[in-house]
Amino acid sequence: MSKSSEEVEEEVLVECENCEVKLEEYHAHSLCEECYHEIYVSCCHCGDEVYTDESYYSHTSSDHYCGDCYFEVYNSCYNCEEEVERDTTYWHNQEPYCECCVPDTSDCLVENIENATPPSMSREAETFNNLNVNRLVGLEAECMYPHTESIRTPSNWATTYDGSISTGGDYEGIELVSTPSSGDLLYSQVFDLVDWARSYDAVVNSSCGLHVHFDSTNLNARQVAHIGIVYSKYQHLLKDMMPPSRQGSRWCKDFSMNVDTLRNIDTEEELIEEYYESMDCIPSTEKYNDARYCGLNLHSRYFHGSLEFRLHSGTLNKTKIVNWIRILNAIIEKGIEIEKDSSLVDEFLTYGDLTSFVNTIGEELITYHSKRVMKFAS
Repeated sequence: MSKSSEEVEEEVLVECENCEVKLEEYHAHSLCEECYHEIYVSCCHCGDEVYTDESYYSHTSSDHYCGDCYFEVYNSCYNCEEEVERDTTYWHNQEPYCECCVPDTSDCLVENIENATPPSMSREAETFNNLNVNRLVGLEAECMYPHTESIRTPSNWATTYDGSISTGGDYEGIELVSTPSSGDLLYSQVFDLVDWARSYDAVVNSSCGLHVHFDSTNLNARQVAHIGIVYSKYQHLLKDMMPPSRQGSRWCKDFSMNVDTLRNIDTEEELIEEYYESMDCIPSTEKYNDARYCGLNLHSRYFHGSLEFRLHSGTLNKTKIVNWIRILNAIIEKGIEIEKDSSLVDEFLTYGDLTSFVNTIGEELITYHSKRVMKFAS
């Protein structure tokens, strides 16, 4: 017996769950096309289906996102609550800001350095027979060591994780951070580091760096600016000492402040404005402001109270570490010296770079410098 047309219609037609219209075909979830696009959207980032009411709509891109993807791409400005792309977000006190709302933190940075003192555990040396450096110096040595269950930290050193170190095989990345010290105490610390590296078979690769912090809490802005003049003059000579991988590294960009600008800096506010502008960054009290990734990092002055030199490649070699400290110390002392009189700056700038460099660091260190340059020139 054949079925009636009404019975056939009942078997074929489907009722939309939302509007109850009967359909021969449906989009998904037993919904008609119109209702489906009312209730669901597709995340433009990952493509997943998401309820429209639970999705995030971007006024910047005019797209819908699922919650996870939206907050991967956007932040909400802490001040105006407007949407701001993560790549263009400015951070202050761990809160996100758009470009229009980011606070002027210059006053905070000035206050930071005015109130800064060396860390309480710092060690002032009484003897300077092996290393004639009176200023407190802290070292950060990035390296790798074979996997092991436990590790002993050298005396007056601490360890921390560093995600910038690229390891492979059975190695782990580590950064050793020294207690700020001067003179022969600093010299002994370098020996302790080398002994530790030998006992753990620690090594370095091209992703590792050696960062040297010199205490700057007793320096004024003009002195720091004139140290910048000296570093700027010698920057290409210092880079010549380093392997090619370090010369173009994003972790130690060129110090690009103009010498004439540096000569005319009188106040901390001026130094802050000019340095962060030269690094194309907004001043902030955040540790990881991109202004820190400079061969001569002045952001460290306002976060740690120190001048950080980041150019050197990773090393666990005593001679390299000690000689690099000596060279940097000579640059700092020359900057302090020429700041006293503008005529000294004029005289300093008239000398050829290499002649001036010899006069600043001395014959012993220039011999070491030459050997390093020849190694990488070939």
